[in-house]
Amino acid sequence: MVNLENLEKMKYLALTFLGIFLVTSPITASNTQTATFLVDHPSYINDALKTLHKLPEVKALFQRVEKEGVIHVTQNHSITAQFGAFWEGYSRNILVNIGPKSTPGTILCSILFELHNAATDRDFAKLAFQASSGKLTKQEYVEKVERLEHSNAIKTVRLLEKGIREGYFPKTARWPIFENFEDHFRLQKQTGHSQWIANRYDEIRARSYNNSFNTIAQRDRAESYSHEQ
Repeated sequence: MVNLENLEKMKYLALTFLGIFLVTSPITASNTQTATFLVDHPSYINDALKTLHKLPEVKALFQRVEKEGVIHVTQNHSITAQFGAFWEGYSRNILVNIGPKSTPGTILCSILFELHNAATDRDFAKLAFQASSGKLTKQEYVEKVERLEHSNAIKTVRLLEKGIREGYFPKTARWPIFENFEDHFRLQKQTGHSQWIANRYDEIRARSYNNSFNTIAQRDRAESYSHEQ
């Protein structure tokens, strides 16, 4: 078992190696949303946050996550254009893409899923640290990240369904995903989500190598200087 102090070190080192640590939303099994809203306004995010807080379990989740630091939910159109939303751990930002096919329900769903990713930020950081130190192969890293995200997706769906049943959330917030991980993983491979994670692994390893090389070079220069003296 890793203690909190070591986890903090892992998190710091992982973020140092990676520069930025992003967790994207996985692709769903099917897209049942047919309503279209031309939305490009922060008020939709504010409305989604207010709606989410109506469910006590979600409100408690926000409070638990914010003990680690304030969370910002903002609009973004870069990576989110491909995956819908992502959690940016180093800045504690949930970035949401709001486009022509967005609905209040899909925005709400994206925020809630990324909130679960934020709640497991230490776990993602630990995996990044293990990848940077070579303890995980690329295949192992991708599968472990996908498993963690799938677990978060399952938790998200349970809260979404409860919110819908109790009349807090719109039906468009419903998120069809595979309960079985192998089916879910197969879909992520097909849609490019797993490849995106694999690319992050390459970045982590490259950054780790460069840092190690620079450290050795600095040590050699220091030793050379001491001999000259």
